[in-house]
Amino acid sequence: LLMAVKWLPFSAAVGIAFVHLLVLEGHREHKLGWGRGLVYASPEAQRKWNETRSTLLDATAGAMSGAVASTITCPLDVLKTRLQVQRGRNAPGMGPIGVGKSVGKIFQKEGIKGLYAGWGPSLLALLPNWAAYFPVYTATKNYLSEKMPDRPTAVHSLAAVSGGAASLLASNPCWVAKTRLQTQALALSIARNANGVPYKGPFDCIRRIAKEEGLAGLYSGLSASIFGLLHVGIQFPIYEALKTRMNDTHANSNGYIGSLVGASALSKLIAASCTYPHEVARSYMQVAGVGGLAGLRKACRHVYREDGLRGFYRGYVTSLCRTIPGSAVTLPSYEVFRRGLERLVEGRDQKVPSENG
Repeated sequence: LLMAVKWLPFSAAVGIAFVHLLVLEGHREHKLGWGRGLVYASPEAQRKWNETRSTLLDATAGAMSGAVASTITCPLDVLKTRLQVQRGRNAPGMGPIGVGKSVGKIFQKEGIKGLYAGWGPSLLALLPNWAAYFPVYTATKNYLSEKMPDRPTAVHSLAAVSGGAASLLASNPCWVAKTRLQTQALALSIARNANGVPYKGPFDCIRRIAKEEGLAGLYSGLSASIFGLLHVGIQFPIYEALKTRMNDTHANSNGYIGSLVGASALSKLIAASCTYPHEVARSYMQVAGVGGLAGLRKACRHVYREDGLRGFYRGYVTSLCRTIPGSAVTLPSYEVFRRGLERLVEGRDQKVPSENG
């Protein structure tokens, strides 16, 4: 937790520096002149600059909101992942199932380090994950909205799946490392290492997976994750519909942020309930790596053989305790960061000196 707090000023500094560079680079790239505010070289230059700025702001706000959510929910993420890969009801290294009691068990045996296992790879994954997701989602939504103006649900679903696919390809190696680090205290994970030696940290984990298992190891669980794109395909249309309805009533009131939190939490609950089984299969595949439960079908058979249909909902309650607050933090904070960054950029637009004076 202290490590998380230590990194927050750095993250804020990076965000502010990014905004400053964003305006300066846009100024140079499009040869902006000055009169009252910005005067663009041409309408086309203005359009390109607006598109570039919007994409970069989406990426930055997405990464910042993801970092906040990851830091807050990491202990529950550790617990959820361990519950997903445990055999039966007694997980090695954890006692009876119960969110509070199990988190306490991890803290007693492994300390704060155990509760924040995999936090480093999570932060590493956030940059490519959200930085890829929100720009692709926004661009696809804008494009499809012009092509299918009368089908908003289909537009939001396709945009969400497109963004999810982009973020998945960009960040899967980091999520594999996160899963390995979170579960390596369990015998199942240690047994899958080539030499049985625990990973020392996120970079050591990624390096060893690449060396010992190759590209296939870094992208283990990818097929389950692709199936899991249904999750965002369900969540974001619901979120957008709720947000639009709430915008009509709370856009200029103090209840706006609370409405966003409610919309994101409800949409996450529905999506998670529909698609949770793929997360269990994916965790098994990522822990086992190459030569283990390499295929989605094989992983599903393994889970069913051990625990039946109930096995596909291992850690479900813990997951809801993590993902709903996480979503309730991520999406509203994205909206807040996005608006704040946009105001910063607009403010700096008025302060950037012209090249002619």
